[in-house]
Amino acid sequence: MKLIRETSPYIRRKANVARMMIDVLIALLPVVVFAIIKNGMKSVSVIAISLVSMILLELLCVMFIKWPEDMKIKELFSKEGFKKLYAKYTINNITAPAISAIIYAMILPAGTNWYVVLVGAVAGIVLGKMLFGGLGSNIFNPAAVGRVFVGLCFGSQLVYNNGGVDVAAGGTPLNYIANNLSFVETALENYTLKDMFLGNIPGSMGEVSALMILIGGAYLFARRSADFRPAAAMVGSFAVITLVVSFVTASVSMVDPLKLFAFEMLSGGLLFGAIYMITDPVTSPTTKIGRIIYGVLVGSLTALIRYAGAYPEGVAFSILIANMFVAVIDHFLLGNNNRYSWKHAVGITVAVSLLCLILGFTVANKQGSNQIKEYKYEMFEAYDKAESESTREFSVEQLKERIDVKDENGNLLGYLYTVRTYDAWGSLTLLVGIDKNNTLKDIKIITNNQDAGVVPLIETHIDKDYVSGITVDQVKELNLDLFGYYKMVGENIKAMVVAAFADCGGAQ
Repeated sequence: MKLIRETSPYIRRKANVARMMIDVLIALLPVVVFAIIKNGMKSVSVIAISLVSMILLELLCVMFIKWPEDMKIKELFSKEGFKKLYAKYTINNITAPAISAIIYAMILPAGTNWYVVLVGAVAGIVLGKMLFGGLGSNIFNPAAVGRVFVGLCFGSQLVYNNGGVDVAAGGTPLNYIANNLSFVETALENYTLKDMFLGNIPGSMGEVSALMILIGGAYLFARRSADFRPAAAMVGSFAVITLVVSFVTASVSMVDPLKLFAFEMLSGGLLFGAIYMITDPVTSPTTKIGRIIYGVLVGSLTALIRYAGAYPEGVAFSILIANMFVAVIDHFLLGNNNRYSWKHAVGITVAVSLLCLILGFTVANKQGSNQIKEYKYEMFEAYDKAESESTREFSVEQLKERIDVKDENGNLLGYLYTVRTYDAWGSLTLLVGIDKNNTLKDIKIITNNQDAGVVPLIETHIDKDYVSGITVDQVKELNLDLFGYYKMVGENIKAMVVAAFADCGGAQ
């Protein structure tokens, strides 16, 4: 038996690398056609620059990597020398950079400046691929390298568009909820779930239409030109974590957890990364269970960056981080016969559960503080958080916290009180703002653990009776237009507002 030494990607069936790469190019057609139809020449220019740059750069790099030792530079311009140099230059040296180029272009916004596209292409092919030896030797996904590079270097120049109308780089659906997940209702007023599924939203060219991505993925997996395991593991792990985060958010911010879950699943580059990037056979593990672990790692890191990181999106970062662990995964699974064991299942379950627990607490704390911060600015426009975070606990049980609100010059604007009301049916947490003239600024419900029927009535009661400028005497005279259990809650709120006024008047 003759053994032939080959480099990755390794194909364990009756197929070849060239056919697999052509299948990937075909699978990319739906998102490419959609991007061109939606963005016109803006997208064509980005794709063209990316394609020409990466293919030519690979050609030049291959020329120097495979330069024959006995060949002089002047021979390059002869027919014999040219044939000798490119004897091993194959169709894979064209299709492989073409795939990287299209994927890289699809994760950029339409109309990206030509030099930004070019710089990312150079970083992706040279730093992310050819520096490691070229096709089959790179450890990082070239498209992800290019996208992260330009994101860090030219972030302010990546301007997204929706149907040709340019918007700020922060105008994507994910940016609406980047600092506060409870803003999902506002986001859905601008972009419905149907819009997100079809692609009628701003964002990177190939990431916006879930429908086109799924069509391409269906072809890719039906042709068995990509392994579904890492893709399913990535989406599945992200979905589990996101479902937990959605219900945690709903418990503190009065949002529909299923709407938030669907919004997160259709936002950003999750599906595009799962179908076209994580399935790259060169930069993924060689065993079946290894690819599942790899997919869980990418999905978990994506969730970690979204919910606890500085960026609203984290797919490209997650793929690059996970790429660094592929060799480690392969090492520990060396000799594995591709059978799944209970140890693998327990390990993955424990890891995802721990991350769910960590992110659950993180999001709960973040949601509360972010929501209160937004309301602080709404009540006191000149509020400067750097000067205003003096707080204390109250002896009265319901008055949990007071914040002295100051402007940037240190002048007192008023006070904010966190008020928590308790009764047999649950609790209601309010934020009460009182200005330095001892009149009411506003009252906001910030969390609710009561019967859902209470909230609309109480909100109506607050909006109707607790108007800006009202004094403590006027609060005491309020005749609550409520009944039964709701009146009891209303009276509790009234008592707490009066208590806040009393403390405000006596604390200077």
